[in-house]
Amino acid sequence: MENIFRESRTNATIDGKKVTMEKASELLDIDVRTLRAYEDPISERFVPPKTVLNMSEIYHDPHLRTQYCAEYCPIGQKDEVVHKSQDIFRSGYSLLHSIGELKNFQESLFSALADNVLDEEELENLSGSLDDIKELRGLLKNIVVEIEKHQKKSRQ
Repeated sequence: MENIFRESRTNATIDGKKVTMEKASELLDIDVRTLRAYEDPISERFVPPKTVLNMSEIYHDPHLRTQYCAEYCPIGQKDEVVHKSQDIFRSGYSLLHSIGELKNFQESLFSALADNVLDEEELENLSGSLDDIKELRGLLKNIVVEIEKHQKKSRQ
């Protein structure tokens, strides 16, 4: 089983060179043994959010943040919809395909807002759209992450 921190580091490059564990620990200002523990797939070692944020920046991998939130953070586990990392084209096509669900939600929302009262039927209609909204939120988040990743790579 691959560890998300190791996978992110081993896929990263700085100045055209792979990021070694030693280089990463230096840039992260942590001991190599600590990084090794974070990257160990069977380790239960907690990785502080600030370290994950630094890893994400150093490795030019914004997807690491969303993976961390979805897999390790109790709030993120409840709220984050994380798609397996897809390129921007697949995410974009999926989003365009999902626009129909958004239009259905829009109609339900307009209906609910029209009289400033949310009755049981309107609530039921809106509730039926929650999974679609979460899916759209996840697709949008993935597109944002992909754009950030490409921006960072183009600045290297």
